[in-house]
Amino acid sequence: MNSVMNSAMNKFFNLFPEARLYPHKNDQADWPSLFKHAAVLPALLLIIFIMLFVSRILYWDEWNAAQFIIRAQDEGLKLGMLWEPHNEHRIVLGRIAYYLNSLWNILPARLMIVSILIHLGIYEFLRRRVFMQIKFRSSQTWLNGIFIVTLSFFFFSPAQKQNFFWGFQIVWFFQMLGFYLAIHAALLRKKTFLVGAVFLGYLSVASWVSVLPIIGIIYLLHFVQAESQQKKLVLYEIVGFSLFSLFLFLAYVYGEPPSLKNHFFEILISQPYKPILFILQVLGSPFATLGRNLAYFCAICFIAATCFCFKAAYFRKRALEFYLVLLAFVSSLLICVGRVQLWTTGDFIADRYATLVIPGWLAIFVILLTQIPNLNLEFRKYAIIVLSVLTANIWIKGIGEEYDRQVELDRARTYLIEALKSDHPSDRQADMGHLYHNQEYLWNMARDLHKKNMFPF
Repeated sequence: MNSVMNSAMNKFFNLFPEARLYPHKNDQADWPSLFKHAAVLPALLLIIFIMLFVSRILYWDEWNAAQFIIRAQDEGLKLGMLWEPHNEHRIVLGRIAYYLNSLWNILPARLMIVSILIHLGIYEFLRRRVFMQIKFRSSQTWLNGIFIVTLSFFFFSPAQKQNFFWGFQIVWFFQMLGFYLAIHAALLRKKTFLVGAVFLGYLSVASWVSVLPIIGIIYLLHFVQAESQQKKLVLYEIVGFSLFSLFLFLAYVYGEPPSLKNHFFEILISQPYKPILFILQVLGSPFATLGRNLAYFCAICFIAATCFCFKAAYFRKRALEFYLVLLAFVSSLLICVGRVQLWTTGDFIADRYATLVIPGWLAIFVILLTQIPNLNLEFRKYAIIVLSVLTANIWIKGIGEEYDRQVELDRARTYLIEALKSDHPSDRQADMGHLYHNQEYLWNMARDLHKKNMFPF
């Protein structure tokens, strides 16, 4: 009986990547330099859009950040201010960024540009470790070039526009950077680096916990695949990291705890289909700009492709790709549990959560279009063309929608300036609803900023 169990367990774990395995470091020598830096173009386009079209006004949670800045300037910046909860989060790095930005002015465009530069750094990290398996051959140079350019534009897709064009979301990019560095460190068992990367995500936003199950799986595989004399050392590392994670959690709830009230299980019992739809929304969010039904269809395709790659052992030699895909699933599940108020409204959720799952999509694209033996060249060509057309449509529609939103914000800014000049709220307050849901709070904050000459209207 034990031999059968051991055999079954060995077969199961053999489907997973080798714990210490990492992508080959010299596989990209044959890349033309033009394609090595393909992501600079979409990043530059987003930065140009920010400089030309983004409204000079604060938006939603950025008004809360402005309140923090006023307090910091009046009372002096204190550690306790950085640690105060924002909803269910503690956004220490975000508040430091807001404060540094206020040394010039409090307009968020500068933070948006920094976010895109961080995202560009993440792309470079993934390019060196995921995209390098795309080989250039004389017969396919143009096709692989289109594939790489498409992947870079997909990575910077305006499906994530709420993150790119909302300065408050800089915390999201600090968190994502921490995620990928933590996975990288766990694969190589770099303990100090791992602690630092997790701490980076921890100081960014509360959903840093998304990466912990990934690290747990990586270390479980380290333990299973280690030689007998190494198992004890790996076990000590697991215990040490578990205690470190417990310490972070206790620090997170220390003092004034964030709001953690949640009705997930009550709603799960009464409406069990809603969390499933929400998870599909998150997984399909990179395509939500083109329609809700397409997003649902793509999410189902993503799940099917993941099962196919796992069953066919295509993840076996591609460790990082496996964990990028797994991170997409884990993040979708944890967001579903933590953000009940989103999926109970019935609204379709996209934008900000697309950033979590797009790297998983890229991993699937690369594996399916480069790793399947004897893949028909014509099929690969048409698949890349279809992906390119979808990505171009997402860019066109996403940028168009964002431009319209910025026009609305500019209109609201005009009404707000008129109200400040007359020192009373505008008669057309409804037009300022785009800026913040609480009009009285918005008015009081804008007036305080105007009196302190902190807002360059």
